[in-house]
Amino acid sequence: MRAHVAEFARLGQAASDGATARERTAEPTHRMVEWLDRACAAATSHIVTRDYITAPANFDRAASRRMMADDILQGAGLASWQTPAIFARGDVFMLLGACSDILPEARLSALSSATMPSADVRTSRERQFYERKYREGVESINQFNFSATQCESRYRALNAKVPGAGRGRR
Repeated sequence: MRAHVAEFARLGQAASDGATARERTAEPTHRMVEWLDRACAAATSHIVTRDYITAPANFDRAASRRMMADDILQGAGLASWQTPAIFARGDVFMLLGACSDILPEARLSALSSATMPSADVRTSRERQFYERKYREGVESINQFNFSATQCESRYRALNAKVPGAGRGRR
């Protein structure tokens, strides 16, 4: 087990000098998750542990690895579901949170609906991300002293940066 811990410690050093920061962060995480996946899969068939550790019916190892890696990488903005469009919408939701005391509730609701990518809101992780960004905006209301006109103007500017906004959203 110590050898594996030492290997994990070296994973961060293994990235090439030409790799981007994203690759240097994500690659060791994916390697660690793959190792954990193999170890857990082996435990389900090992003679000593198979009676205690079982895989659920219809278990998808690839989906499990992706979910685990995303949980680890999400804080750094490197999860598989975190796209430029999602980050851009997150900025819009932060602005809407900052403008929540300024804009009328009906207008705020209309802008939120126009910003949301779809009625079913794609994934729960994406929805949680937008809700968190909105709360961050609400918490920062005192930092910004926006007027309703400034909120509308900044909304249009930020929404224009969302890839595909108004053109069959992602």
